[in-house]
Amino acid sequence: MALRQCVGELCEGLEIDPSTVSHHVRELRQSGLIRTERRGKNMLCWVDPETVIAAAELLTGCSLPAGLREDECLSAGGCK
Repeated sequence: MALRQCVGELCEGLEIDPSTVSHHVRELRQSGLIRTERRGKNMLCWVDPETVIAAAELLTGCSLPAGLREDECLSAGGCK
């Protein structure tokens, strides 16, 4: 399961104004790179691994190894 984080936590961790983070979250969601879910007053967001893998493959011109787990994608180190 992907790591989910509240937008407010992102603001604190990045030291960026909440309106700026919200704008970027909206753009990333519309592009399909992240997913969001509202829980009461909080908006949770997380990376959509399938879309990120597809984008990485498109940009690098190579496929990630078959069976690569989601949590290994960021540390895959590109083409082999």
